[in-house]
Amino acid sequence: MRTIGSICLLLSVFLGCGPRYVEFIPIKNGFGYVHTEGGIDRAPSAELYYQTVGGKKTDLCILVGDLFIKDDLAILISETPDKSGAMWDRLFAVKAPGPAVDITEDVVRLGAKEQGKNAETLLQSYGLPQLMQKNRDPNNLLPVCGISPATLKEDEIVALITVRDPANNGNLVVILNWDQIASLINSNKGVTH
Repeated sequence: MRTIGSICLLLSVFLGCGPRYVEFIPIKNGFGYVHTEGGIDRAPSAELYYQTVGGKKTDLCILVGDLFIKDDLAILISETPDKSGAMWDRLFAVKAPGPAVDITEDVVRLGAKEQGKNAETLLQSYGLPQLMQKNRDPNNLLPVCGISPATLKEDEIVALITVRDPANNGNLVVILNWDQIASLINSNKGVTH
């Protein structure tokens, strides 16, 4: 019994129990990421950070998908647990230095209002979000959404959210500008990641 305990102790010393962080890698305007190599109880991940001019870093959220940055604002795909603990991809927005704010339901409401849909019905059936921009559409989804990249302005972000609504072909498409994103952050100050 003592031998097993000694082996476990030695393994934990050599392998480490917690996640190991790699250095801050800047992206743009103070935003960057830190790659987490993981540990015994945590999978590897990339975490979005904001670093001030003075070097203070703020951990904002896990980065699992698309990320767009303009000035001191960012919109991205992150994940958060539901009531059962299952992780779900969500839309988050950040005004530096943070915190990250979950704007998924607000974007669904905005899209429902613009398209004359029942927001409460869509809020019960939405799923995976994706983000695109005029010149950043690696999966060529803009035409699928019925949007010509030529009609988009340079600073507009397209949020594509899967919904169970045949009238929307399974998708809710919402075009956001940075002023709307800033407004959504300000209206959700208490709902942070």
